[in-house]
Amino acid sequence: MIKPRIALISFAESREDMFEKRRHMFEEEIHKVRSRLSLEHEVAYHGKVNSWDTVDEAIRGVRASDVDVAILHLPIWSFPALVISCARLLDVPVLLLANAREETSSIGGMLGAGGGLDMAGIPHKRVVCNGPEDRDAIQKVNDFCRAATVLHRLRGQRFGCFGGRSLGIYTTAASLATWQRVFGVDIEHLDQLMIQREAERIPDVDVEPYLSWFSENVNCILSDGMPEWREALKRQIRSYVATRRLIKQNRLDFVGIKCQRELSDGYVLQCLNVAMLNDPYDPAHPADPIEPTVCACEADHDGALTMQILKMISGGQPTSLMDIRLRSAEGLLVLANCGAAASFFAARSTEAKDNWGRVTLMPNVFGFAGGFTTQYIYAPGKVTLARLCQKDGRYWMAIMVGNLVLPERGEVPGVVKPWPHAFFEANLDFEELWETYGANHIHVVYGDHVGALEDFCRLLGIEARVYTR
Repeated sequence: MIKPRIALISFAESREDMFEKRRHMFEEEIHKVRSRLSLEHEVAYHGKVNSWDTVDEAIRGVRASDVDVAILHLPIWSFPALVISCARLLDVPVLLLANAREETSSIGGMLGAGGGLDMAGIPHKRVVCNGPEDRDAIQKVNDFCRAATVLHRLRGQRFGCFGGRSLGIYTTAASLATWQRVFGVDIEHLDQLMIQREAERIPDVDVEPYLSWFSENVNCILSDGMPEWREALKRQIRSYVATRRLIKQNRLDFVGIKCQRELSDGYVLQCLNVAMLNDPYDPAHPADPIEPTVCACEADHDGALTMQILKMISGGQPTSLMDIRLRSAEGLLVLANCGAAASFFAARSTEAKDNWGRVTLMPNVFGFAGGFTTQYIYAPGKVTLARLCQKDGRYWMAIMVGNLVLPERGEVPGVVKPWPHAFFEANLDFEELWETYGANHIHVVYGDHVGALEDFCRLLGIEARVYTR
């Protein structure tokens, strides 16, 4: 679970006589806010400011605490200059938090400080909270804290790209320099041959536990007409074990694998590798939860980065890469991946058996080297779809929220039946989507994370385009 580390700086009156009249309100509001924030965040620093000396003290404390975000709390009126100076000296995103009590003058203090921040060109978010039960305000605070945390912790991460551009898809490629400038993320290029060479070193004793587990726990292995299917499955397992080793050796945070056509024709299809990396467990050790490792098909750079953002902003949930296929007769957006998605999406269970028990391993439909794809329908539930897109050299993010649904029997289009597929239901203008969306891939995570993604884009200085509400 990714828990934001926050600094809470509470601003007080500089006039001692006025402060004494409101001291009890000041302490009451601090207690309420700190108690509520501690439920979902780590309050790594808390300071009180009412003078220039205490501004300096707070800045030193925040810098020493390695926080992701600072909440500049105005329990009562405070001189705006103190807030503005503090915000200017901090190197983390800031949120102004006020209360609605009429006797505190908190909102006036927030507006005075916020207006000054606007004049100085210092970005910030403002929230007025009516107490611990104000769910909308608390959600806004939580969204901003999660967005700021992702932005902070994304910087310095390393994306491992195994192979180059796949199938001539322009939107899977990205500029290293642009990534460093916008996101602070490095791109490490590795040859796909490294996966094959490392896989060929994996002894049978490391493969057998996976082979046995799949034989006993997947819904079905359709091997009819597949010569030497067991050897192909072993090569897929070896690819997964090898990729995990390479990720660790090269200190990679998330990855993409080209697959087609070098590995899919010359060694084995990488679908099972991608599915297992994105899962929150290892089939050979299913009782031990692990953090999903984002892996994008077709070495999709912006796809992998979007998935990593979704994983982090959702608290560590599995994510997936899907192709936008078509609009169904029922008005659903039909999504599919041509072979791989985390088994987690089959049942949304924390138990590997529950999820893989709904997955059928299907013979490959492309590639000469053999191997299996994963076939199932995504489990129902509220989801966020998103994608980092580029236009004229600038990034923007497409965002949608809606529900995955199970279609009636017979409604599954034949073009997606061999693969993992999902049916997205939302108030969606398909003409707008076809006209403006910037890729053929889109990415899925359970839950409604629109607010946090919008805050993330604002912090980055890129456009967020929400297609649904």
